[in-house]
Amino acid sequence: MNHAACAILMDAEHRGSNEPVSIRTGQEITIQDLAHLIADEVG
Repeated sequence: MNHAACAILMDAEHRGSNEPVSIRTGQEITIQDLAHLIADEVG
């Protein structure tokens, strides 16, 4: 399981709140670059 999935599961199990959560990688990426990255991965 990747780190993001683990973070989401850990948060869901321990927080008990429906407030949004920000999970960060420590690396900045523009929305445009992220969209291109996703498009490249899914074809």
